[in-house]
Amino acid sequence: FIARHVSTDHGALLAALVVGDMGGITKETRAAFTAAGVNHVLSISGLHVAMLGLVVFVLIRYGMQFSTALMLRANLFKVAAFLSFLAVLFYTALAGAMVPTVRSAIMIGVYQLAVLLDREEEVFASLTLAALLIAVVWPGVVADISFQLSFLAVLFIVWGMRKFHEWLAPKRRDELPQEKSWIAARLRQASMHLLVPLLATLGTGPLIAHYFGHLSLAGFVANPLIVPLVGFIVVPVGLMIGFFAVLAPEAGILFAPVAENMVALTAWLVQLFANLPLANIGVPSPNAFEILLLYGLLVSAFAFAKMAHRATALAVGVAVLSGDGAYWWNERYQRKVLRVTHLNVGQGDAAVLELPGSKIMLIDAGGAAVGDFDTGEAIVAPYLRSRKILKVDYLVVAHPRIDHYGGMRALVREFSPQEFWSGAGRGQTGQFDDLEEALELAKIRRVALDDRQP
Repeated sequence: FIARHVSTDHGALLAALVVGDMGGITKETRAAFTAAGVNHVLSISGLHVAMLGLVVFVLIRYGMQFSTALMLRANLFKVAAFLSFLAVLFYTALAGAMVPTVRSAIMIGVYQLAVLLDREEEVFASLTLAALLIAVVWPGVVADISFQLSFLAVLFIVWGMRKFHEWLAPKRRDELPQEKSWIAARLRQASMHLLVPLLATLGTGPLIAHYFGHLSLAGFVANPLIVPLVGFIVVPVGLMIGFFAVLAPEAGILFAPVAENMVALTAWLVQLFANLPLANIGVPSPNAFEILLLYGLLVSAFAFAKMAHRATALAVGVAVLSGDGAYWWNERYQRKVLRVTHLNVGQGDAAVLELPGSKIMLIDAGGAAVGDFDTGEAIVAPYLRSRKILKVDYLVVAHPRIDHYGGMRALVREFSPQEFWSGAGRGQTGQFDDLEEALELAKIRRVALDDRQP
């Protein structure tokens, strides 16, 4: 139905935003969402579920007010809470019941159960229960990236918002309503709204840097605009199209132009933020010790009530982190010996040479003729980032076969090599043509090798 009434590109993007099906999205579109710092909206995150539940709750809560009989006979707040939870369960099943979606559904269910039973709602209790239930049903999921990032993001948002609310709360408690500053209250609300993406980025940043070696600075600006647009407009409109496509296709057609325009606006905003300077930056991948140290610094900022204790903990953490940075600076730029590392890229070769001083040479990067697995992006690049290497000086292709050059293109784009060394032979695949194009776009100096050179 969507394919007939929404353009191909926008239809694939709409399907991804509504049900997380990214099969029809191009790599360029996914790269733009990643660079803009809103890659999470392509997967069905807990925020999607919560926003949909809120939309359904508001529609039912205020829609039932038009019936005097319902207002007299039912608790509209509890009815709306119960029905919105049914919508959340339906959407969770529709989206495939992935970890972030299930986590959000459990938290919403616990919260709304407290409402139905006239009990006090507690976010940390519902978050803990969600983690325990998911870990019991899927024990291995604790090691999953999605599980870790989902719970860390919510934990730091809730914890951080409570702390900042305490710090930013007005000091005077004896003010009359007419004495309170309207501007100050609005500024506090705006600051709380902007804190959400900041806290989520801080809470997940060390793990994102560890797993992916990239951080998006554009997300601080993009998230407050794109996330509400997707959650409150694109997803509800997409679901309405789905319902009407089954019940009344003629009515569903009326919503297609709205979906088309909203998805086009989303794609335009994503591209706009993705093109900002430093929107997506490569960073060295922290190891386990550095991850613990970074989270220790973050926890210290929230855990200690007294400023003196907080300052002491932060000072100790910064000192240890500085020592770690000094070690890697010496390892990276003051190397005295040659270090050679051969990487396991399956059928093929890849060797990283850390030359005395600071120069880096990469000889081959593996590769496969079939499949989408990129050895350069998935194996070589993570190793380089784990060694705090963000620039490769020399790329060398020893032999023009796919299992030698197949992973080179991703490395050309990310690690900005100065020179590319290769023989006169050419690969006979489309991947070699892509590599040649990447080298031309990056204006990398080519060095031709032959048997007459020493």
